Amino acid sequence: MDALRAECEQGASFGFTGKQVIHPDQIPIVHEAFSPSKEAIDHAARLLSKYVEEASEGKRGSWEFEGKMIDKPVITKAKKTLNLAFNLNVEKDTIAPVLEQVRQLEEEHEKSNGTSTEKETE
Repeated sequence: MDALRAECEQGASFGFTGKQVIHPDQIPIVHEAFSPSKEAIDHAARLLSKYVEEASEGKRGSWEFEGKMIDKPVITKAKKTLNLAFNLNVEKDTIAPVLEQVRQLEEEHEKSNGTSTEKETE
């Protein structure tokens, strides 16, 4: 099982989000390795809360957060982290409000720009 854990941790460090298993005893190891850490979840939630604040004030480019430059790819990664945690029921009560704020902000932005990510139906 140590080899499986090492393989999963390496895969997670490469950006993979899961692994196939052939035995039920492997599932907890895979879940643990591919689940975002509490620290990653907390950081992503703080970052996205700040993103909502910055974007609400009209800032759309890059900005500073905890000593680092933040731009769209960093925000996208934070959203993926929180969505993964949410789907795995990790810290769900904490992150659900943050994800909802982000969704509302982006929905408002789409409306104000006349764009939509939804397909139009005839």
